[in-house]
Amino acid sequence: MPEPKPIGNAGELSSAPCYTVADVPPGAPIVRGKLIWFRDRSSGRPLVGIKVERCHRCRKKHQYLWKWSWGIDPAAMSYQAGMCRVEGVAPCWVGLDPDQAAASEAAYRESHEAFEAWKPGHDAAMAERAERKAARTAQEPATTETTPTPAPPPAIEPQAPSPPPPPPRPATVPGLMWGPPAWPKEARR
Repeated sequence: MPEPKPIGNAGELSSAPCYTVADVPPGAPIVRGKLIWFRDRSSGRPLVGIKVERCHRCRKKHQYLWKWSWGIDPAAMSYQAGMCRVEGVAPCWVGLDPDQAAASEAAYRESHEAFEAWKPGHDAAMAERAERKAARTAQEPATTETTPTPAPPPAIEPQAPSPPPPPPRPATVPGLMWGPPAWPKEARR
């Protein structure tokens, strides 16, 4: 099997394949956790992920991406970028923990129910958006197929030469003080 490309962000998740335990190279560490679901901040769409309570590298909690279509089989694997906040962390294999199968199954079911409740509202909003766009397009004036002729360049009139710059002013003018005040020597001490 060729070296898989790790998933680095949510945009790459849609095209990422689901691997199995048989695809994991021997000796490669597998990060396991339980399935959780949450809502996308911008759209409110229910999403699923894997929450790892304690990373084997940094001993901290992490959350990895997961596709709902991958299911809750502990043999399903995903190859993802490491979540540890240390430089040079290698990608890792992520899967569901068989010991937390009941919690993962409950989250899987809840996420699907939340998605089924969210989808009709989303579809209605998308249909309304398409109607508004079609109405806006219909209201725009029809464009003609003729190409406008470019305007001729403006005529350049010859100009008189500019006058020479004025001579530089002296630093001080007799009778006027342009610099610091001239105090008597006694006052400067």
